[in-house]
Amino acid sequence: MKAEDFEIGKSYENYKGVYEVLSIAGDAMRIRWDDTGEEIETTSASQAKIIDYIVRERAESTRKARSGASSQYGKSFVGLRECDFSGSPTGTHWRSREQLGGAVSNLLEQNGLFLQSWSIYRQAIVHWADVTHRSQEPACYQAKLAAFMGPADLRCGFYVERSDKVEDPRGS
Repeated sequence: MKAEDFEIGKSYENYKGVYEVLSIAGDAMRIRWDDTGEEIETTSASQAKIIDYIVRERAESTRKARSGASSQYGKSFVGLRECDFSGSPTGTHWRSREQLGGAVSNLLEQNGLFLQSWSIYRQAIVHWADVTHRSQEPACYQAKLAAFMGPADLRCGFYVERSDKVEDPRGS
């Protein structure tokens, strides 16, 4: 990221969390963290450098998480079979990292997006999520790409669970 890429009113993330850029004057900028409301003066150059470090760390974390058997992820996928459209995970293999789950992860990685796949227990669903964000608590509330296999089709979309706790701002 370049220092000149920052925009007033846009949100970015550093090690402390997600923040909004309130003002920019030359290289100086004022930012406010979403979680705490704390505001500071900083430089766009230093924030750009931090964002670059975070991107590299996440890529390295993903690479390490996928090392070993990851070179085989998706290699067994040759397409969907009739039995995959049962709407049930029983007898299917398409969700595994060796099949569609891994094949999609590999394609995304080739385009600079490092997402890992997880098949959902007892459901005809696979999720793809950033390894770093998935490890944050609670993992179920992290945004995910998803594929759902039904009796007649394969649907893809964006999946986020809603919190059932009244005090949780993510539930509203």
